[in-house]
Amino acid sequence: MTRFPSVLAVLTLISAISSLPPSAKALERVAVELVLAVDVSSSVSDEEFSLQMRGIAAGFRDQKVVDAIERTEGGIAVAVLQWSGMGRQRLTGGWFKLVSAADAYGYAALVETFPREIGGGATAIGAAIHEAMQSLDANGYFGARQVIDVSGDGIANEGTSPPFIVRQAVDRGITVNGLAVANEEPNLASYYRVGVIGGPGAFVIGITDYTDFASAMRRKLLAEIEGNPVSALPFPDADDHG
Repeated sequence: MTRFPSVLAVLTLISAISSLPPSAKALERVAVELVLAVDVSSSVSDEEFSLQMRGIAAGFRDQKVVDAIERTEGGIAVAVLQWSGMGRQRLTGGWFKLVSAADAYGYAALVETFPREIGGGATAIGAAIHEAMQSLDANGYFGARQVIDVSGDGIANEGTSPPFIVRQAVDRGITVNGLAVANEEPNLASYYRVGVIGGPGAFVIGITDYTDFASAMRRKLLAEIEGNPVSALPFPDADDHG
């Protein structure tokens, strides 16, 4: 006589599977896992936060970026991480897989609705990168490349030194890129180049103000999705390279 497992046995099996670490489960494959880590520390006004969200949205509506997404095998997985001081990081909206123009436009529309979840605080760049790494571990995707995209307008003034955390990311094969907004710190791009970026093909783009955020984000997204150096992209030069 055929014996079927009891309900208790099935529930036990389900529980055991769900408790496995991400590396032991079947992860959904994508070309790139991308964390967009945006500064919401006290130096960032509400209008500047809005410029960041609108800039990310504009990036995902850019035709070159859309084309790059559609060309990738398996698409990309992307998430926005708001960050400021120690213990003040928020993954906003969760992770999304984008494989088509409709996906990209839909994500752009969603990002424009994201509220500011952290009302200021210090600038803990190392903690932001560490939180982004943890999110990459738990997102359910397996990317051929993993990228953390850090944008900000100040140097780290709290928490672990960024180079220490960046070395951990690089040891795991993660690329950390930077978008340095020099409205508060004129030499911020150089600071990012020396102590914030790292990994295969890492680069930093320097801009003078958040009004330039959208154009810089379009360039960064295209480079990060295609895996090309910024200097190879069909946009005007306005960057510092790592």
